[in-house]
Amino acid sequence: MRNGTCLLLALAASSCQLKNPTPRLDDSERGARASAQATRDGGTLAPAREPGTVAVVQTPLRELEGAPGGRVWLLELYHETLARKDELAKQLAQQDAALSATVAEAAFLRAERDAAVTRAAELEAKIGALERQSLDLAQRLVEAEIARLEAEKSALEREAALDRRKRP
Repeated sequence: MRNGTCLLLALAASSCQLKNPTPRLDDSERGARASAQATRDGGTLAPAREPGTVAVVQTPLRELEGAPGGRVWLLELYHETLARKDELAKQLAQQDAALSATVAEAAFLRAERDAAVTRAAELEAKIGALERQSLDLAQRLVEAEIARLEAEKSALEREAALDRRKRP
């Protein structure tokens, strides 16, 4: 479950579109901002060219309004992530329920199939037994018919022999 929670958080974090709170400045903006440097007493200086020179800046290096950053932005991002996590947890619960239902149905169908296969095997065995019984009865009937016909033949032969003796 812990891995699943981590996976959900990773998915939620990857689905959020974060804006870079510190945008990069191109050369023209850098030059404009560098020209706005000022001293401690409020005077404006030309851009410092010498290494190690310290300059006081009165205007911010980046615009603070509208730029994401700070606690409020982090809290909003956190709440969005929690909402996304809850949404994903609901989807996961629905998918788990559907999977459980499918697994249960598959197990039921498997048991039903096994019962049908067993029943079919029993019926095949009964059919085989009935066929053997039918063949045995047919064989007995044929043997009895042969015996009857042989007895009738011998009776007819005796009658024919008696008739021949009486006719001379």
